[in-house]
Amino acid sequence: MVCQDGPAAVKPVLLTVEQAAAYLGRTKEAVQHLIAERKVPVVRADRRVFLDARDLDQWIEQNKERGL
Repeated sequence: MVCQDGPAAVKPVLLTVEQAAAYLGRTKEAVQHLIAERKVPVVRADRRVFLDARDLDQWIEQNKERGL
Protein backbone atom coordinates (compact mmCIF):
# COMPACT_ATOMS: atom_id res chain seq x y z
CA MET A 1 0.00 0.00 0.00
CA VAL A 2 1.31 3.44 -0.96
CA CYS A 3 0.62 6.32 1.37
CA GLN A 4 0.46 9.81 -0.11
CA ASP A 5 0.16 13.07 1.77
CA GLY A 6 -1.20 14.86 -1.28
CA PRO A 7 0.00 15.98 -4.67
CA ALA A 8 3.71 16.60 -5.09
CA ALA A 9 4.71 20.23 -4.82
CA VAL A 10 5.14 21.75 -8.26
CA LYS A 11 7.48 24.69 -8.72
CA PRO A 12 5.82 27.17 -11.09
CA VAL A 13 7.82 28.12 -14.17
CA LEU A 14 6.02 31.42 -14.73
CA LEU A 15 6.08 33.85 -11.83
CA THR A 16 4.18 37.05 -11.20
CA VAL A 17 6.18 40.20 -10.52
CA GLU A 18 5.53 39.73 -6.80
CA GLN A 19 6.64 36.10 -6.89
CA ALA A 20 9.73 37.02 -8.92
CA ALA A 21 10.61 39.68 -6.34
CA ALA A 22 10.39 37.12 -3.54
CA TYR A 23 12.38 34.62 -5.63
CA LEU A 24 15.18 37.16 -6.15
CA GLY A 25 14.99 38.68 -2.67
CA ARG A 26 14.26 42.08 -4.21
CA THR A 27 11.36 44.51 -4.05
CA LYS A 28 8.49 44.54 -6.53
CA GLU A 29 9.73 47.93 -7.73
CA ALA A 30 13.23 46.56 -8.35
CA VAL A 31 11.81 43.79 -10.53
CA GLN A 32 9.63 46.29 -12.40
CA HIS A 33 12.80 48.32 -13.03
CA LEU A 34 14.55 45.23 -14.45
CA ILE A 35 11.57 44.73 -16.76
CA ALA A 36 11.46 48.39 -17.85
CA GLU A 37 15.20 48.32 -18.59
CA ARG A 38 14.66 45.09 -20.59
CA LYS A 39 17.20 43.26 -18.46
CA VAL A 40 14.90 40.26 -18.08
CA PRO A 41 12.41 38.95 -20.66
CA VAL A 42 8.72 38.72 -19.82
CA VAL A 43 5.77 36.64 -20.93
CA ARG A 44 2.58 38.61 -21.49
CA ALA A 45 -0.72 36.78 -21.17
CA ASP A 46 -3.82 38.90 -21.57
CA ARG A 47 -2.96 41.96 -19.49
CA ARG A 48 -0.74 40.14 -17.02
CA VAL A 49 3.05 40.01 -16.99
CA PHE A 50 4.97 36.91 -15.97
CA LEU A 51 8.66 36.12 -15.62
CA ASP A 52 10.13 32.73 -16.42
CA ALA A 53 12.03 31.36 -13.41
CA ARG A 54 14.65 29.94 -15.79
CA ASP A 55 15.28 33.44 -17.20
CA LEU A 56 15.73 34.73 -13.65
CA ASP A 57 18.23 31.96 -12.95
CA GLN A 58 20.10 32.90 -16.12
CA TRP A 59 20.08 36.60 -15.13
CA ILE A 60 21.57 35.64 -11.75
CA GLU A 61 24.34 33.62 -13.43
CA GLN A 62 25.14 36.43 -15.88
CA ASN A 63 25.41 38.97 -13.08
CA LYS A 64 27.62 37.00 -10.74
CA GLU A 65 30.98 38.56 -9.98
CA ARG A 66 34.08 36.90 -8.68
CA GLY A 67 35.15 37.80 -5.16
CA LEU A 68 38.20 39.96 -4.58
